[in-house]
Amino acid sequence: MFDKMYCKSVDSLDITNFVIENNTLHGVKVDLQLKTENVGQAIFQTLGCNLEHIAQVDADTDKRTTYGEMKDDSVRCALWLKKQGIGSGDVVTICMYDHLDTYIPIFATFYVGATFNVWNHDVTIKSARRFIKLIRPKVIFVWEGVLEVLKEAAQLEHYFNVKLVVFGKRIEYETLVDIMEEQSRYEIQSFSPVEISDPQNTVAMIALSSDGPVKGVDHSYKSLLENSILFAPMPADKVSLSYASPYLVSYIALIIKTTLCQGTRIIHRNFNPKHTCKVINEYEIRLLLASPTMINYIYKSNALDKYKLESLQYVLISGSKVNSTIYKKFKQKLPHALIVQGYGLIETLRCVAIQTKKCKSDDSIGFVGPNVSLKVVNLTTGKAVEPNVEGELCVKMPDLFCGYYKNSIRTKELFDNEGWLHTDDLAYYDDGGEIFIVDRLKDKIIVKFDNERISASEIEEILLTHPGVTEVAVVPKPHDIHGEHAVAFVRRTSGLQVSENELIELSASFGRHRKLHGGVKFIENIPKTAGGKVSSNKLKKMAHLLALER
Repeated sequence: MFDKMYCKSVDSLDITNFVIENNTLHGVKVDLQLKTENVGQAIFQTLGCNLEHIAQVDADTDKRTTYGEMKDDSVRCALWLKKQGIGSGDVVTICMYDHLDTYIPIFATFYVGATFNVWNHDVTIKSARRFIKLIRPKVIFVWEGVLEVLKEAAQLEHYFNVKLVVFGKRIEYETLVDIMEEQSRYEIQSFSPVEISDPQNTVAMIALSSDGPVKGVDHSYKSLLENSILFAPMPADKVSLSYASPYLVSYIALIIKTTLCQGTRIIHRNFNPKHTCKVINEYEIRLLLASPTMINYIYKSNALDKYKLESLQYVLISGSKVNSTIYKKFKQKLPHALIVQGYGLIETLRCVAIQTKKCKSDDSIGFVGPNVSLKVVNLTTGKAVEPNVEGELCVKMPDLFCGYYKNSIRTKELFDNEGWLHTDDLAYYDDGGEIFIVDRLKDKIIVKFDNERISASEIEEILLTHPGVTEVAVVPKPHDIHGEHAVAFVRRTSGLQVSENELIELSASFGRHRKLHGGVKFIENIPKTAGGKVSSNKLKKMAHLLALER
């Protein structure tokens, strides 16, 4: 069993005890001293230690799930999987939003030693076909809202060796409830998870990245367990709230960590600034995991004028960089909480750098995390650079991902000869060891105006300072004379008015090249990828259509 008190000691680590040697930052060393390296075994044992503990609560219905119920239901699902012959090397896919039952097939897959994989719950036929072609799952646990989509995708791919199990009620298909009811009490009581002979190399999870060409990122049973525990130094044994989709690795890490640390997850499916603040107050939430967009919405909705959120102890912001002005003002509204930004990758599963109360700059991503080494290398020579010099950020840590699923060539390309993972992020660190992300080296949005290269993120930062702008994305719009003009797609703040001219003038005040020569397009929602990031490809297509309308 994972010791709850040990969880507290891990989360109270002072990560500022890092060292800098030969221009390399080495995080504090932590020996987890785990009794098992099998994430399934650890979860199973923990659920059995305190059967009455409330593990999760649905904020919309107030329905609750205890450890005892979690153990019983996940074991029932595991027994069914075993009877289908599912085991090591087989992939079980979940296509579902965050729900009280979402954990069931995830934990069950760990118990039988198979590999689990999550698809976004609003997957399209095109995406589902790509995923089926790559993953070839034996079982898919699917939300009934996209059942027909997956059925059609499988038929189009001529892939008939898959069982579909429905979250919900469908007479013509097996449901999760049906398969759990089939298992006998004797089978449940005598069940134990399978032994994993090599937890370090047995794949437990394939995390999908659809930001660009689809790729599967393999994490082993050991790396999934250890990196979930070290996800971030936060009070995971308390009441927590996160809107992360099950599709994201942060969701998986959090559900594992809160389970092992005997915390309580609050499930609130639809984010709304004022309703979310109400939920935080009602359930006395201590830990909030938020995206930069959520922080923008909460602050600009003025919800914090009514809700003081006095229960909050810790707010972790991750996914992308938050606007520095909004970040500072948000922190001023909640002086009682530690509000930090963290930086991680799908390949690392956890934060490899994170802010602490000892950070001097709001713009940094903090200090190097435990059991992590970071360095910034010269883009030409590849040598580690000194403080305050920009270069590519590189990561080395034990229990990194196993590799890209069925793509050994891409895996080799990501690492150099010394085993350092190259992040494609331009960064630097200061004399005190604080790390700063400057921009992306690849896939960053550049507007080419009169032979000048302007970063779209710079213009976005400017526009977000306007109280009437909740969310914005800037992309290039083709122009016959200047090459490209910057055009902004803007979501207005509810209850506030802002005009196109206001935003054009605001951008122009920072120089001619940052002016929104391409104009402003107000839209209800900024299009996103399945991973929750802004879909620059869709926006560029929209910008091209705008150019044709001239």
